[in-house]
Amino acid sequence: MELCLKEVDFDCRSSMYTADTGECRLAEMDRHAMSGRPGFAPAPGVDFMEINCVGEKSKLCLYEKVRGKILKTVDAVYQAIASEQDCQDLCNNAPFRCHSYDYNDTGDDVCRLSHHSAVTLTQVEEPYLFIEEATTYELSSCYNVSIDCHSGDMTANIRTTTLLMERSMPRVAQSPAWKILTAPWKFAITMKYTDIECGVRREGLGNYINE
Repeated sequence: MELCLKEVDFDCRSSMYTADTGECRLAEMDRHAMSGRPGFAPAPGVDFMEINCVGEKSKLCLYEKVRGKILKTVDAVYQAIASEQDCQDLCNNAPFRCHSYDYNDTGDDVCRLSHHSAVTLTQVEEPYLFIEEATTYELSSCYNVSIDCHSGDMTANIRTTTLLMERSMPRVAQSPAWKILTAPWKFAITMKYTDIECGVRREGLGNYINE
C-alpha cells in the first residue's frame, strides 16, 4: 500500500499483494471505477487494498437515487444541514472519498456520508436498513472538464472517475468529433466551430456551445 501511495506515474487506486510470492501489483482501477463491469474474482492468498484518500477535486459529480434503504453505519454525520444539496456538497468535499450519502432519513436535517456504495458492500452482511421512505444517493461518476479554444476548433479534455461505457458517452462521441481516447477514463473531443455533425452551435460572437 505504501508503494501505491508513493506512485507518481499514474493515479494508484488499489494494490494486490500475494503473500506466498511477495508480489505487489498496483492498479489505476478500484471497485468503484469498475462498477458495472466484470473484473474481480476470488483469489486465495491475495490481499486486495484500495486507496480512500482524497484526490483532485471534481468539478461535476452525478448521483443515482436508491430508494427504500440507507446504510446502518457511516463515516460522518452532520446535523442542522439545510438541504439535500448541502448534504451532497459535504459529500463532494469530504476529507475522504465519499461515495454515498443520505439526508433527512435518520432525523431532521441530518446528513450522513459514507465511503461505501453498493459495489463495495458485497461482502458485508446486511449493511442496509430497509425503510420505505428512505433514499440513499450513490455516486455515479465525477467529471473534470477543461476547454482549449483554438482559431478553428475547440477541444474538451475530460476525465471521469469510472470506466467510460458507451451508454454514458456524450452524443458528440458518436460523431467524427470523437478524436482521442487516451485511457478508459480520460478522453478528449475536438469540435470544429463550423461542423454541425458535432452538434456545435453558435450562440453569439465568439460564443459556441455543444449538447
